[in-house]
Amino acid sequence: MDAHYRGKTRLQNQLTAPAKYLAELSKPHLSCTIPAINLLPTRRLPLRAQGFPMPKVILKGFIIIPNRDLEMVKQELPVHIELTRSEPGCLVFVVTPDKSHPNRFAVYEEFADREAFDTHQARVKNSRWGRVTSNAERHYEIIESTHV
Repeated sequence: MDAHYRGKTRLQNQLTAPAKYLAELSKPHLSCTIPAINLLPTRRLPLRAQGFPMPKVILKGFIIIPNRDLEMVKQELPVHIELTRSEPGCLVFVVTPDKSHPNRFAVYEEFADREAFDTHQARVKNSRWGRVTSNAERHYEIIESTHV
């Protein structure tokens, strides 16, 4: 009797129990009906499609350019700013020279999500700006935030 329960094995009974439970739930009780639950696996939508806010990515900090690269960086900076601001997902992109330290540039970036930020980083890595600033010291803090 231990291996069988009402003519079924324990495993068979465990497998049919949820179906019986769901059938019981869908019966009207006290003038209310509980809808049947769909147990079929469904493809999950990305969080953004489900209405959840995606964390935007904020990069802030500064770069220090060696003397030998400073003029080339100054020439290339406007092109880099224009290209970055035209990227999909770029919300804010500001690079400003430090008035008291000519080799230091403050950097502030905001991207709509991690994908836009990663795409930007990949583009920069393979761009003229990436080559011109390859000797720069980068001092960045990267934050992901859902606060708008």
